Amino acid sequence: MDRGFIKLRPDALLEVSVQSQKDALQILKVNVCSLENFKEKKAVIGIPLKEIFLKNIVLPLVSKKELSKVVELQKNYHIPWQTEKTLARVRISNTSRDTILLLLAYQPNGLSQAGALIPLPISLLLWCLHLSLIENGKNHLIAFLDGEEVHIVVTQGTEVVFMRSLKKPVQLGLEMKFSAQAVYLQKERKVLLPDRIIVFSSTEQDLKEVFPESEVKYIKPTEVLIGDYTPENFLTAGIALYNQHKKLVKDWNLIQKEGQWRRALLRGFIYTIPLWFAFLPLYYLGDTTANLRVLRQLENRHRALAPLYRKVVKEEEEVRNLNTFVLNYNDQIHSPQEWLKILKILNDKKPDGVTIETFSGSLSGTILLGGKADSYEKVTQYLKALQKVKSFKELRLLFTQKEEGGSVSFQMSFKIDTSLLSLKGRTNEAEVKA
Repeated sequence: MDRGFIKLRPDALLEVSVQSQKDALQILKVNVCSLENFKEKKAVIGIPLKEIFLKNIVLPLVSKKELSKVVELQKNYHIPWQTEKTLARVRISNTSRDTILLLLAYQPNGLSQAGALIPLPISLLLWCLHLSLIENGKNHLIAFLDGEEVHIVVTQGTEVVFMRSLKKPVQLGLEMKFSAQAVYLQKERKVLLPDRIIVFSSTEQDLKEVFPESEVKYIKPTEVLIGDYTPENFLTAGIALYNQHKKLVKDWNLIQKEGQWRRALLRGFIYTIPLWFAFLPLYYLGDTTANLRVLRQLENRHRALAPLYRKVVKEEEEVRNLNTFVLNYNDQIHSPQEWLKILKILNDKKPDGVTIETFSGSLSGTILLGGKADSYEKVTQYLKALQKVKSFKELRLLFTQKEEGGSVSFQMSFKIDTSLLSLKGRTNEAEVKA
């Protein structure tokens, strides 16, 4: 085990021990401002993001009474390697129509007695909190670029809404833009424009072209960390700040320990165990057989209801989608001529090598257009052609992504100027042309 002393500015002296286990799994023994009496139970452990199971699940809105049963069922159904030793945490968000779950799970490999197990990218948020770079009410995009991986964390105030770890090399600007479009506890992706971008890197990167309206702050890790600097030591030191900001990031700790009063109650229960031996024979003689029978019945019912539950959830989602379509996109049903005009414009402006695959939205709202192109240049050519159409406004390229085989998938959004599209029945073709 390698042991070293790391000094953080301002005035936080830490002793950090790092042990290699499965791709630099980092185990820290930390005691701020004191270098004695470290205990394994106080260790804070940063888990590489690729070793944590993370899944976003959207369910119909359920009552608080049913929520615990639904959560347990989802854990049993989705976590691929769940055992008695699996550590799992569920974060929950409710909308007016849905319950959204974020499942986190990890196989502790003997580390379940530690003080905290948290995803390694949380280290970046802890560093920013330590340096007073986080502001409530603002969106932050935090990146660490040194080392073999790029780590990215997106926050709204102090709340982590998304995080990524990517092997180098990466197209940094593009990947940071993708990261700003993903949110864990929401039904659909959305663009989260960062107010402030914080980059920890030994060299500066040009991000103003990607985020022209965002404040960009570069910090060299060696300016805030004194000692033998390595990317691993920097992330380790961030994890070491966990206890100072525990209230803000405790929801990402996979180890959920009981409170002190519960531990005292359990301890009192354990002390009374010798007295139970006088009652156990009578209890088992009277009730054990009946309890086991009821338990088997419940287990059989659970197995029978699980597939039915999944079927009902799927049918409810289909009905909900149909209701949403009828309520929100009613003008699609009553304006086929206008939709045909829009489709004709999209097809006429489309260069060779571009294929339209998805098209959705409403005349009174935002329209989403998705497809594939032979190259990034074709996507750019198509975007510039559509920008010249007078009836199209607020045209945006939401994302592009290189696919296997060399094709490029893309998604755009735009709105319709209904006055130029002739919603009142005019059919003059020239009015909808660029």
